[in-house]
Parts: sequence; C-alpha cells; structure tokens
Amino acid sequence: WETSTISLLRGRVDLKGLLIKGPDDSRLIAAERVVAELSWVEAAAGWVTLEQALIQQLDVRIGFNRNGEMDLIRAFVSPDAAGADAPKSEKEESGGPFKLKVNRFVLMDGDLRIVRQHPDPSMVSDRLTLDSIRIDLEQGNLASRSGNLRLAIGGGEIDWAGIRTPIDGFQADTSLSDSEIDELSLFAAVAETSLNITGRIQNLFESPDFSLKADISTTLSGIGHSIDPEIDLEGDGILHVTLQGKVNNPTISLK
Repeated sequence: WETSTISLLRGRVDLKGLLIKGPDDSRLIAAERVVAELSWVEAAAGWVTLEQALIQQLDVRIGFNRNGEMDLIRAFVSPDAAGADAPKSEKEESGGPFKLKVNRFVLMDGDLRIVRQHPDPSMVSDRLTLDSIRIDLEQGNLASRSGNLRLAIGGGEIDWAGIRTPIDGFQADTSLSDSEIDELSLFAAVAETSLNITGRIQNLFESPDFSLKADISTTLSGIGHSIDPEIDLEGDGILHVTLQGKVNNPTISLK
C-alpha cells in the first residue's frame, strides 16, 4: 500500500493504494482505500465488533489456468501447505460459531474479472466481468446469522461456455433474522430479459421453506443472440412464477 494509518488503541486501520500481486507478479486485488474501525466494548466477552468498514474502488481479478488452478489461491497458499486430510485442531473440531458483529460495511465502485483458460489452447478463454459493484451490510451478526444486506451491480458481461450476453443490472435487498429471510427483493436484467423476485425464505440453513414470486419478461431476440449472434427470433414473453414449500418438495405454478 502507498500510505497507512494504524491505531491499535482506537482499533482503526486506514490503508490507501492497496495492491496484492499473484505468483507471476500480475495484479490480483487493488483498492483505492480500505478503512476498518473496531470496537473493543465487547472484546472481553469474546466478540469481535467491526463498528464500520469501507472499501473504495476494489478491483479483483481472478484467473484459472488450464489445470483449473486459481491464481488467487496460489498467491496465499504454499504448495507445501497441509491438504484437506490434515488433522484439525480441537478448536476447528468444535465448530462453534465465530462471534463477529458488523455494524456497517460498505464496498463502493467495485469491479470483478474472472478468466478461465480452456484446457485446449486453441479454444477461447471464458470470461465474466462485473462492474460498479456496491455492497451495503448493516447490523450483521455471524453467530446469530442476521443482518441487512444490499448488493448492486451496475453492469458487466458474460462470455462463458458458449453463452455471451451483457449484464445490464442487478440489485438484491434482503433482511435475515433467526435463519429467516423475511424481506427479499431481487432484480436482474440480462440481454433484454428482466427478472423480479420477491418473498421470504424460512429455515434458510436447515430445511429451506420458500414463499417466492417471480416475474420474468424477455424478448426472443435477446435469447437467440445470447446463444448465437446469427439466430434471429421475434416476439415477447412474460412469465409469472410462484414457488411455495420445502426445497425438496416445492409447489411451482406458472402463468
């Protein structure tokens, strides 16, 4: 990083010009500014409380080589690190919830790039691009699995496994409390197709119970062009979907 301000007494970290490079010296993660402020009020009770945090202009670039290895993992994990069969510590075996609270977290103007090289060198690499990402999290509690979250994506593009389409926008608002999403609102727009989902989900982490409504509006031309630019289809379509019940035996209705 270019400059930093760290105060252990105040529990504050302020980094500017953060840059993390990969094994080949390529840029993996960059951020204009990272600010975190901890509260020590409940530290004696074992709580880690993030009073507020801010990440500005985060740029994340993830690549997969032809062997399927992710460069982001190779940058942090030594080849000699213990594998999945290594014995776990007593603390890991206990599986107790980590006592973390996040009163406010904001990520602004984020970008994400994912590139996966095809095993066949003659084939084009798969790519996913997400632009203008914003995340707002308030009153987050990892132990009780609760909090209010908003995720917004300004745009992007998918060119993956033969599917090529622009991403025109995405936004999700949700409130989680006692393993229940009681307010879910989701909007997505991709290649002349829009999706709106509203509803709730109970018992999210055990046996999810859905009560959702979805409205899908699309043009056949957008679907055809996402598969092959030479495919020309005409017409519009609107689909109303309701999903009720448990995840293993839901009731789905289409109109």
